[in-house]
Amino acid sequence: MDDALGAAIVKAEVVAENTATGERRTVVTDESGNYVLASLLPGTYQVTISAHGFASAQYSGIHPGISGTVTINTILKVAGAKSEIMVTDTPPLVQSSSAEIGMFLDSSTLSAVPLPTRNFLQLAALAPGVSMPLTDNRAIGRNSVNFSVNGARNGQNNLQINGVDANDISAHDFYSVAIPAPESISEVAVKTSMYDASVGGAGGSVQLVTRSGTNSLHGNVYEYFRNTALNANDPNLKAVGLGPPVLRRNVYGATLGGPIRRNRAFFFLSYQGTREANGATDQSLYKSVLIAPVPPGSPGLTDDRSQAALLQNFQTILPMGTTSIDPTALALLNTKLSDGRFLIPTPLQDGRVTGTTLSTYHEEQLNTNVDIHL
Repeated sequence: MDDALGAAIVKAEVVAENTATGERRTVVTDESGNYVLASLLPGTYQVTISAHGFASAQYSGIHPGISGTVTINTILKVAGAKSEIMVTDTPPLVQSSSAEIGMFLDSSTLSAVPLPTRNFLQLAALAPGVSMPLTDNRAIGRNSVNFSVNGARNGQNNLQINGVDANDISAHDFYSVAIPAPESISEVAVKTSMYDASVGGAGGSVQLVTRSGTNSLHGNVYEYFRNTALNANDPNLKAVGLGPPVLRRNVYGATLGGPIRRNRAFFFLSYQGTREANGATDQSLYKSVLIAPVPPGSPGLTDDRSQAALLQNFQTILPMGTTSIDPTALALLNTKLSDGRFLIPTPLQDGRVTGTTLSTYHEEQLNTNVDIHL
């Protein structure tokens, strides 16, 4: 903090006010004119700087983000007969105090970017250094994807929700961890390189902060859906004359937040329900169902496993001049189980039909926040 001549201003007052909750933090500059406002809660702030004998300066729209740093260097002018507040533009949010690499997502981005899986972790693929398999938007469940950062193992990443370790304790990943609904998230920071040791992990760091209430009452109601009528058929099912598998997905919910006591206490509630029915999941894409066997001698299907039949049926793919099949392989192919079925099924085995099996998934999610400023 300097004056117009470059001299440091000592004991200037710096006030940061959260524009949503009214929370205020105040510090004064030291003998070098420096100041630090540490551990600010995520949110948007208005910063006012004042000193005796100088006109005040005010900055609005300051958003430090999760564990971020914003530097505001100010030159205060000498106050005239009528002191006025100087309103300035938001300073550039350049991380001059840190070399960390990553990506920041706020609530407006999470609401605007399409999420076919309704899982914010899908957006981590946009961060530098992240390698992630393609997301199957037909898969049932939470659809979390483990990813690698800068070549590290996916078990070396770290997920924190509101500053608390949220990794699976057995595998140290977040594939099976419950993920908050996008509507309940305030902001997300994905850090992939040069971050400090406070977040841990040799791979990447994902820090998430859930939404809090404000001085104004706000909320929303939403529903996202998919159904079979709007989906194309699977080419493999179409090839065998089957229609599209069942795929129904309903994700619905509501949020509500506001003040309990203005500028002091706030609440936020969010609910999300998920109902899915899926006939083409990763776990069981096709299923063979026993039906009445075809009587011997009937036209159509055949499952003759003799050497002569195999040589005749597969002559187009066997090496030219093949006159015999390895006896061990032939014996294994003809081995039967105790119920009379062959150990190794073939596409021509009678009494079986190809189709899909239906899987269902239900989830209820309730998130609550109560914030009290002491």
